Amino acid sequence: MIGAGLAAWCRRPATALAALILCAIAWSAAAAESQVSGDYDAQGRSAQGQAYQGAVRIAPLGQGYGIAWRLAGGDTYRGVALKVDSVLGAVYWSDRQRLDGLGIVLYRIDGGELQGLWMPARADATVIGRENLKGSPDLAGSYQITLGENPDNMTNYDGHVEIARQGDTYRLEWFTPGLSAVGNGIRLGDILVVGYAVGQAPGTVGYCVTEMGLLGLWSFGQETALGKEVLRRQGVSAAPSPEADSQQAGCAPK
Repeated sequence: MIGAGLAAWCRRPATALAALILCAIAWSAAAAESQVSGDYDAQGRSAQGQAYQGAVRIAPLGQGYGIAWRLAGGDTYRGVALKVDSVLGAVYWSDRQRLDGLGIVLYRIDGGELQGLWMPARADATVIGRENLKGSPDLAGSYQITLGENPDNMTNYDGHVEIARQGDTYRLEWFTPGLSAVGNGIRLGDILVVGYAVGQAPGTVGYCVTEMGLLGLWSFGQETALGKEVLRRQGVSAAPSPEADSQQAGCAPK
């Protein structure tokens, strides 16, 4: 995923993507997309206990989703997401940041084997690559890349990934063969959500998709504690609180 093939795929700036997300208002009516696409009211709390509110828009973006956050204080963020089962996972960044090689990967954990889908955060990168890892069932240590498939479905890569638990998060480093990307991971049930970039970890958020709304846990950069965020679809009165237990969605943090 984050190898030599990725260098060609991911080193372009994400500014075009930001414009695409903001302008993506003609959404598909497909049932799968309608589960999460739309406009939401956001209510959250940082790991340090600071409460915030805002608005979030989620729109289809190829085989994934584009996300735009606008907080009540004026801060704005952009992101790219993939959905696996009841988990929507996204990489995100501030409009004030300039990060290279941004992308999102979601791994399904099966003992010591991780089966992943990934997508770079670029306006023209709307298809998914695959990456499988094999290592310790403890989700720590060195993992061999047993399948590395770029989104073009034509080129492959190999190498290994180092995974380390850091507080409530996981730090991932990809070597293909040199260090090519770093990521910050959040585990929800058997899904590991990882936002990655070149040189420094971006923001990562994982949402449990429920009938009442989206229950989210997030971290940013080197943070090892998790913030909480709840998205309530606009026009719907009932929604879980930021303190709601994500286990009710079958994807409790681990």
